Amino acid sequence: MIDWPTVVATVAGSALTTAVVGWSMGKLVEHWLTKEAHRAQVRFSKLHEKRAEVLAEIYRHLSNIDIVFRSLPKTEQEIDLEAHRQKVDFMLEEMKQAGIYFRNHALYFEPALKEKLDRYLMGTWVFWGMTTVIADAMEGMSLERKRQGLNIVLPGMVDAHHQVGPLLAEVEQEFRKILEG
Repeated sequence: MIDWPTVVATVAGSALTTAVVGWSMGKLVEHWLTKEAHRAQVRFSKLHEKRAEVLAEIYRHLSNIDIVFRSLPKTEQEIDLEAHRQKVDFMLEEMKQAGIYFRNHALYFEPALKEKLDRYLMGTWVFWGMTTVIADAMEGMSLERKRQGLNIVLPGMVDAHHQVGPLLAEVEQEFRKILEG
């Protein structure tokens, strides 16, 4: 004859053991998933932090270029050659540093902004090279010829400046997306 109380007790004990083991396994899996989600969140947070840092640095370079461009004379006028040269040298160095920084951190930018920055900054390399050649050629010129030469080059510099403002706005917009997200 079957000892039903023993069978019921055994089945109930087994069911309880299975439930406890299942519950424990569920808690372990839940803990592991929570831990992995937290790890992913930290990685994602650090990526956002790095992107914000990169955007702020490229913004700083572009802003410095913008400030110097705005301080250059806009029309033909008497130019203090030494002050002008210092401004242009500073601006060219900022352009160079912005280009190097961008090249080293381009992967942090959204594709559309990356393309625009790449076009502008590669253009500044060409501009930087041309300006260096022009400056070398002007070394032997009279003061009046240097002024005339600068007044010829100046409109091109002002035209190039028109690209900086929209880039600053896009970098700022990208930065704000990170702050909001």
